[in-house]
Amino acid sequence: MATCVEFEAARRLFLEAIREGCISSTIDGLEKKYKEIEGNDAEKRVAVEQAFKDEVYERLITKSSAQDFISIVKLAILAVEKEMTQAITPIIMMGDIFETQTLDICQDVFNYLQSASWITEPSFAPGKNILLRLCNDILKRLSKSQNTVFCGQIQMFLVKVFPPPAKSGVNLQGHFNMENVTEYSLTVDDDLIPSTREEKPISVEMEEGEMDEHAGYLTLYFSTCRNPVVSVSCR
Repeated sequence: MATCVEFEAARRLFLEAIREGCISSTIDGLEKKYKEIEGNDAEKRVAVEQAFKDEVYERLITKSSAQDFISIVKLAILAVEKEMTQAITPIIMMGDIFETQTLDICQDVFNYLQSASWITEPSFAPGKNILLRLCNDILKRLSKSQNTVFCGQIQMFLVKVFPPPAKSGVNLQGHFNMENVTEYSLTVDDDLIPSTREEKPISVEMEEGEMDEHAGYLTLYFSTCRNPVVSVSCR
């Protein structure tokens, strides 16, 4: 029977091994500590996950670079492959990074995410819904006019991760908007068809005095529009 793991002691050991692993870019130290600690594997995975979250938090408050965040995410991916933590751990870590960092750092981290092949592996399938939410949250922060390239990268990434046959793009329950009804008429309404007949010009009859008065008004109006100084000087 497996013994219980002392959570706080295990978390500190895993956190120290994670920091060493980020420097050496290997997971050997963390794997060694994981095997040395006796106890239930489920409890040890929780301790490893918490240690990764604590390290990410430390880097968030110290204003680390994008490469620092990428290194810790890479180490978490290796831990998932060794079954030392849950598959959603690196995705949750990236969610914390995307929610707190600037768009420049987010784009650098997302470039690594886009070029990585681990996201399409079956072992990371449980975290795809979280990844979809993270991508949508980033799109809300971006400007379609100023961050066009970044928006396009996210859209192409979602197409790769969620192909058209995926459940996220299919209406499984068959919900439709039944209130939107378009009525079609089987008869032709002549009033709605534009007329093609030639219309005769409308003639306006004026008396001789009215025509002279109207012509004088137009002459004064156009002369004033051509030379506004004249109207000002007359005042």
